[in-house]
Amino acid sequence: MSAQTVKPVNSIVSGQISGLSHWVAVPAALLLLVAFFLPWLTVLNDDASLGDVTGYQIGTGIDDQTIKDGSAAAFDAGANLYVLLIPVVAIAALVVTGLSFTPQRRAVLAFGIYLAAGLVGLAVYFFKFVLLQSDLTDAQQNADSLVSFGYGPGWWIGLVGSALLLIAGYMVFRADEPLRQRPALSQATHMIRLNGLQLGIVGVMFLMWFAFIVGSPETFLSRQIYRALMTSIPMWGIIALPLTMVVIAGEIDLSFPSTMAVGMVAFFEVYSREASLGLAFAGALGAGFLVGLLNGIIIVRLKIPSLIATIGAQFFWRGLVDIVRAGQGESMTFTKDSLMRDMLVKKVNDYFPAQVIWMVLVGILVWIILNRHRFGAHVYLIGDNEDSARLMGVNVGVTRIMLFALVGLAAAFAGVIQCVDTWYFYPNMGEGYLMQTLAAVFLGGTSVYGGIGTIFGTFIGCFIIGAIQPGIIAIGLDGYYTKLIYGLIITASVAMHTIVRKRLE
Repeated sequence: MSAQTVKPVNSIVSGQISGLSHWVAVPAALLLLVAFFLPWLTVLNDDASLGDVTGYQIGTGIDDQTIKDGSAAAFDAGANLYVLLIPVVAIAALVVTGLSFTPQRRAVLAFGIYLAAGLVGLAVYFFKFVLLQSDLTDAQQNADSLVSFGYGPGWWIGLVGSALLLIAGYMVFRADEPLRQRPALSQATHMIRLNGLQLGIVGVMFLMWFAFIVGSPETFLSRQIYRALMTSIPMWGIIALPLTMVVIAGEIDLSFPSTMAVGMVAFFEVYSREASLGLAFAGALGAGFLVGLLNGIIIVRLKIPSLIATIGAQFFWRGLVDIVRAGQGESMTFTKDSLMRDMLVKKVNDYFPAQVIWMVLVGILVWIILNRHRFGAHVYLIGDNEDSARLMGVNVGVTRIMLFALVGLAAAFAGVIQCVDTWYFYPNMGEGYLMQTLAAVFLGGTSVYGGIGTIFGTFIGCFIIGAIQPGIIAIGLDGYYTKLIYGLIITASVAMHTIVRKRLE
């Protein structure tokens, strides 16, 4: 009796899923074909000039009369010329997978073509929206039918078709075990799992930006909003980066808003005696470092919880500033035309503020310390398990003290940048930065329990948090929603890490 070859159940299921993926790709390709032809039919029905459409396609634009006559369809049709290749490639994938290749090669070809076609489709339809919105006049942008202008059913059908192609590619990938085990894909999958949190944060940023572009294209498609964000975000983003290391170590510092003001008090005191901006700047940085150092010593030596200690320090240092300055601010006009001002806040190429460059440099420096230096390894060890860190010879107390000192140094630096940029020192400076800074750190994936966090995540989180308030106002919502969203972000981040920690335990 001859033995019969029995296919494993997993192989049968995988084959069914792989076959089903092609049935998903078929309607996807058909949807993309419909998305291509539908606007052309609308153009012909509206008697719009195909010459005008072709003119728009090659960049010569459409005349005012065409727009006035309802050439929204002409916009849609012209842009759809660029995605003609997508359904052709998708259909080619279906043909290729039926040829006499080995099953593994067919899976590789199908996966690659579905993935490429889906990503290209999503990218084209996204940039089509952005580019067409930027070409509209102010009157068109203010029209009630803004979103529908130039984005008829064809735009949405094409978007769905592109998404279905990605789903088909994913189904092939999940169904074919040898495909997943190929070295390149295996490494890519491993990298995605390791950096899934950072990739998720980047995805959140792009989704938020897309929502703001849809809601207020006249604001978020202009250069001015990005210059404003690059000017304002570094005021507190520079502090959020070293604060991430403090939170990774299982601590928190809520006193940095007052430290910003203390640094400026030292700045004025040194400048009034020495009349040197360089010495005054050094004095401000030194004062911030010493304040952070003192905070760390109190927390470590007296064993006071950092939450309580830094809340008390926040009030103490703010009160000291008010006493020394008698509640009075001071102008910074004496820094005009100085090298310090040019170095800190001058616009590069008349657009990029120097402070965002400083934020990038601080981010790189902190990243190197955290990921390429023994000090950073000690920070992760302390946050993960303090007792284990001690057994491994880590000086836990000194490490924690230095972390608070670095936050104080960064706070003083950010305070000088803010005062130089705004030409004035306010004794209450920094009071509005606490929620934003903490929200950026937690949104960036840093766990409040310690041991988990990245500088890259915090950097992206800063720009997400910084864009929320102008985005909310630009789309017509009340600015009071900003604090609500900050609170939700912090609460949701802590809740997520709590759930993950309990599952790991």
